[in-house]
Amino acid sequence: MSAVLSHRSAAVQHGWAVKNDPELPEVVVPRNRNVCAQDQRTAVVRWRRLGPGDAADGVTAPLRTVVDCARDLPFDEALAVADSALRSGQVGRARLAAAAAQARGDGSRQLRRVARLADGRAANPFESVLRAICLEEGLDVVCQHQVVAHGLWAQADLVDTSRRHAGPVALRP
Repeated sequence: MSAVLSHRSAAVQHGWAVKNDPELPEVVVPRNRNVCAQDQRTAVVRWRRLGPGDAADGVTAPLRTVVDCARDLPFDEALAVADSALRSGQVGRARLAAAAAQARGDGSRQLRRVARLADGRAANPFESVLRAICLEEGLDVVCQHQVVAHGLWAQADLVDTSRRHAGPVALRP
């Protein structure tokens, strides 16, 4: 097997939105494969074992793409990919949770965190990244929350429902 697109390159190939497009193609190759120095300068190469169903047509499968991103990318970028994958319907929450629960080794802790917090209601990578920052700062934000006050309602991109006011909220014009 040769190299296959992976990580953000695969996410883009699947049609998902990402925080940052990769500067170089991101690929995985089998662990026992040698990659010459020239090829390593033209791509971000990671050596991994790919099982049956992990790749097709030169690209990692959707679930494998999310898992790889969650293991290797910064939390905010991984969350943006996972949110986009859920939003697209190409990855289901239950399959992502199962893959995370079975994961062992490097990055498995972050994978479980991304799987737990991924939310397909996030409208775009900006919202996902902002949510990641809020979560890092201790806020418990949820996506696309309906806020109702005094007969008016709004659809807020991010809301920390634990900070909800107990009494009526005065809305200013």
